[in-house]
Amino acid sequence: MSVLFSKYGILITKKNGRYLLSYDDGGLFVRYRTIEVTPEEAEKAMQSPEEAYEVLITIRNRERSEKEKRQ
Repeated sequence: MSVLFSKYGILITKKNGRYLLSYDDGGLFVRYRTIEVTPEEAEKAMQSPEEAYEVLITIRNRERSEKEKRQ
């Protein structure tokens, strides 16, 4: 695993050709979460704190949509 980026409260790594984004998903307690992102999302998240936040929101919305489809 290689670390590509560590700023803006996120960590982006590459492992076996997959891009992984880790961030604190906790409220009162630190709870790290790691999710797979596309190369484009990884590149965008590295541009600025605003872009990183936008990528996280996009991913959460996508996950929420997928969860609703399964119900």
